[in-house]
Amino acid sequence: MARKRTVRAQLLTLLARERKTWNRQARKHEMRRPTQVRVARELKISERTLRRWKNEGVEPSRSRPQSQRAVRRLAETSGRELERLTTILLRDRMRHPKALKVKREKLPTLPPMHRRELKRYRFDRERGRTVATGETYESNWANYDVSGWQFKEIAEFLFQVWRGKRPFQFVYEVPAGGSLPASGGKPARRVRKKTRSATAPINPGAFETEDELLTFLAQYIGFERTVKGRRLLFIAVDDNRAGTH
Repeated sequence: MARKRTVRAQLLTLLARERKTWNRQARKHEMRRPTQVRVARELKISERTLRRWKNEGVEPSRSRPQSQRAVRRLAETSGRELERLTTILLRDRMRHPKALKVKREKLPTLPPMHRRELKRYRFDRERGRTVATGETYESNWANYDVSGWQFKEIAEFLFQVWRGKRPFQFVYEVPAGGSLPASGGKPARRVRKKTRSATAPINPGAFETEDELLTFLAQYIGFERTVKGRRLLFIAVDDNRAGTH
């Protein structure tokens, strides 16, 4: 029997939806996620109520008809989105047989995944240089969106990556006033504005136990979310080197 999804899990599914939108300033299409305000309006609840359900794990009141109607809308909408995410992952595994098989058990929801479209190049002997062919292909690196997840939830997904012996990377965000972690011999330093950064590819063979992996994860994000704390956005996984160290 499938595990009953909590209200928080269903909200994370809705908040992770990405839709293609036109960026007038950049003059290109971008994938953007809905804001909490938009999702709250969709469910016909206040943003404050949405935050309490998502961040504090507060269960909706059963005595309030408005809350129960919102719960039903949430279940229906998030259910359709979860089916869409499942289909995306299945289709991706058909194109990339070595792709990580994500198990939803112990995860709040399926993490949305995308791969970058890369340009294909070839060496032109006449010109003596590498030129673009005009063709593209999907990257071997799969980017799993874990933004908004709690430390223990991220850890459960990271365990799956580690058990699959996949090299991985963290893509994280540092709020203004927060600090970048020490790296490559460089000490930790504060940032004046919101900054996005990423680790180098990490060898799963460097960790012998789950405890070692948790200690490493804790170097990048805290057990509790704080105003200036770093936030993990994506865990990128290299499917091309699956099962190797």
